[in-house]
Amino acid sequence: MNIKPYKQGSLDNFCSLYSLINAIRATGFEMNQEDSQFLLNDAIESLKPSDFVKVMLHGAGHKLLIKISKKLNESLDRIYDHRFTLTQPYKREEPELSAVLKRMTEARSKNTGIIVRVSSDTFDHYSVFECVENGKVRFIDSDHMPSLPVKELSTDGEKKYELHLKNVYFLQIRKS
Repeated sequence: MNIKPYKQGSLDNFCSLYSLINAIRATGFEMNQEDSQFLLNDAIESLKPSDFVKVMLHGAGHKLLIKISKKLNESLDRIYDHRFTLTQPYKREEPELSAVLKRMTEARSKNTGIIVRVSSDTFDHYSVFECVENGKVRFIDSDHMPSLPVKELSTDGEKKYELHLKNVYFLQIRKS
């Protein structure tokens, strides 16, 4: 499935918001741009001013991402009579990168939206995993990061890019 991601602005840190919207779309759930915009606006309006400032200036950590996802879920239920579950498969385990990529690939083949947090010395970013292809991890990304070389990715910070296992989220849609 080839999904054209919605893109965040050049000067904001809304990758968490966009990753949630893009992950919903990655499940194969069809939303038009107007409804996607409504979900995004509704989530932003639900934030306390201090949380909005945090997201705008520094991005969202785990707790804020979960808070935003709950609001998106309420809106998705209200508009489409569907809800999503958001799970953290690596909350308590730390498998090798190859096992993680295999599991994410299997989950994507079943239309699971997979939000990942990747960082380096120059960025810390939420994106949506698409696949592993030609030695690269491909993303449905809101900020011009289409792929990263697998050989430069680790789960322990030992390579150029780190995939943060505790910030990998599997998103699945179901009828309410």
